[in-house]
Amino acid sequence: MGIAAGLWRYRELKNSESAAERLLARQREEMIRDRQEKTAYIQQLRETYRQNNQTAIPSAFDVCRAVLSSVDNRTKIENFSLAGYDFQFDARGVDAIALLSRFERNEAVAAIRLNRAVMDGGIDTFSFIGTVKPILAFPGEDSPLEEQIGFYEKENSRFLEVKEIKASRPPSAYSQEIMKLLTGKNCAVQSIQYYVSEYGLEIDYTVRAASAGFFNFLQAASGEALRLDIASLRVRSFFDSGSLSAVLRFRTGIPLAGEGGAYLSSPFEITGLTPGEMSVYFDMPRPPPPPLPPPPAAEPEEAEEVPPPPEPAMMRSPSFLSFIGTAGSPDGTSYALVKDSRSGRVLKIPFDPSRDNYVRYGEGGSLEITLDGARYEVSR
Repeated sequence: MGIAAGLWRYRELKNSESAAERLLARQREEMIRDRQEKTAYIQQLRETYRQNNQTAIPSAFDVCRAVLSSVDNRTKIENFSLAGYDFQFDARGVDAIALLSRFERNEAVAAIRLNRAVMDGGIDTFSFIGTVKPILAFPGEDSPLEEQIGFYEKENSRFLEVKEIKASRPPSAYSQEIMKLLTGKNCAVQSIQYYVSEYGLEIDYTVRAASAGFFNFLQAASGEALRLDIASLRVRSFFDSGSLSAVLRFRTGIPLAGEGGAYLSSPFEITGLTPGEMSVYFDMPRPPPPPLPPPPAAEPEEAEEVPPPPEPAMMRSPSFLSFIGTAGSPDGTSYALVKDSRSGRVLKIPFDPSRDNYVRYGEGGSLEITLDGARYEVSR
């Protein structure tokens, strides 16, 4: 009996160990299978994430900032264009080669080429073409699989949500959003042009603004809270006025209008206007008749010309006046010196008819003197 009991217990122990080993083996297989499934799922999520970001439009402000961070303050850009991550600009500066070296050391720039450079009197005129590196974050490959899955699911879900929000906005709401932001940054809108492309509705805005106001708008439009997608932009500088002109193309994400839709039961639901009411939208209002001209003013009666009073009679060779000589003054005025025996004074009378008392030459070299309203002829 003792030997049989021992054998039985031995078999039970072996059976238990075998069961435990089989359980561990199954668990290892399940863990391996689970990891393989999660790894394959992560690869799918990662590829979707990559494709989403390949079609996404980068922040125009961030791309401009990456490019302009290499430009020195002695360089003035005349024309600047941007499309996605690609850029090109024409500029004037003191050293095009030194600027090329700065771009080559910029870690954000994937490729740069000095297209041309003309040197003239210490000023270089040049053109650059280049590409900025895309910014795309990935979770660490050694991070837990659950964290990687959570990252990709969140980013892919956010991409779809933003796409749906953009597609649901009517074009008028999108345009009003742009206009409000441009006006708030003191950018004057000169024209708007709508286009339909393979990406749906796109809108070109031509604006004129100060440089600071334009880049303030670009930063606000590229913010996460608003994020207006700028597919391309072209900028021209006006150095004399300190302003610039820019053409920005916004990719709205609004798809093309599909065919079909609900039918109206009666055309009167949309044509409830009478012909007279409809014609109002096509008739230009007639300008009011011009006001009648005022009646001609009565011509004033010509006043009779009043003849000037006659000059007083001239007293010839008065006994109390005698000519002594002439004199001059520093201002160039000439005077006649005449003695008046009535008062015993020598009078200094100017040769200036604009004065009340004056003297002028008369006939035969005599002097005609006007003195206190009386006229005298005195021999020299």
